[in-house]
Amino acid sequence: MKHEVWRWGEGREIWIYPEGEDAKSSLPDVTAGVKAAVHDAEVDLKVVTLSQPPDYTREAFSKALVQRKGETCFDYWRYAKTLARVRTEAHADVLVMNHSFRSPYWAHGMAVFDYGLAVVAGMWGDTHTAKHEAIHVLGYHMHDDFPLWVLGYPDEPWGCFLTGRPREEGLMVLLGKDDHLRQRTRAALREFWNVLQPT
Repeated sequence: MKHEVWRWGEGREIWIYPEGEDAKSSLPDVTAGVKAAVHDAEVDLKVVTLSQPPDYTREAFSKALVQRKGETCFDYWRYAKTLARVRTEAHADVLVMNHSFRSPYWAHGMAVFDYGLAVVAGMWGDTHTAKHEAIHVLGYHMHDDFPLWVLGYPDEPWGCFLTGRPREEGLMVLLGKDDHLRQRTRAALREFWNVLQPT
């Protein structure tokens, strides 16, 4: 049955799978990162790890491999659009693969809620990267180093100025190393999913 791809949350599952044997070694770390994101965001989703990619992803993956300067690279948006057309069940996908991204070539992973898709480059397939990308797929689109400040949170610049505390980095800083969710991030996800999954 065909469904609107952004409604993947109704299925209440995130499927994690590797593309190729060399990506399988990253599965335990990626799974741990996705589970940590779901737990920290307090979202009621089941995380399922598959040892092989589902059959419907094969066409999408082959179409997503493109050449850039003599190197085979992965086109996230081409994969996302093809996957949206062929996916028949409501769930999110987390693909682990061992290619560089076409654009941006330096990315460790890419994710967006609208397509219910996160892709982690296997060479960066650690728990931190997977958790960061999972938070994006859960609906937090921005990075916390983007200059959007919300008054009322003590770790925002104005709160830090008033209290004298240093600004916390947090998981959602682009290429950051810290693993905790800032208060603003957690609150945004909680409110977003309260609308999607009312109790």
